[in-house]
Amino acid sequence: CKTDEERVRVENELHHFKEKDLEKFLRFCIYLAVVLKQEGIVHGVGRGSSCACFLLYLLGINKVNPLLYGLEIEEFLK
Repeated sequence: CKTDEERVRVENELHHFKEKDLEKFLRFCIYLAVVLKQEGIVHGVGRGSSCACFLLYLLGINKVNPLLYGLEIEEFLK
């Protein structure tokens, strides 16, 4: 994270993931990001509500920075 806003967003999203018992999902996303990068697999810029997750943006799963567009994590976690 480069700014305080980004750090706060990451902490908030991690809290939501833990609260909803989605930590295994997040770990899978980390694994997926590593595999995609290692294998040179091209993927889309982001689909649907996943673009509201800053953590997925940081992992490279999607290319949409939700902070730039005012997208809240609650949109992803519905």
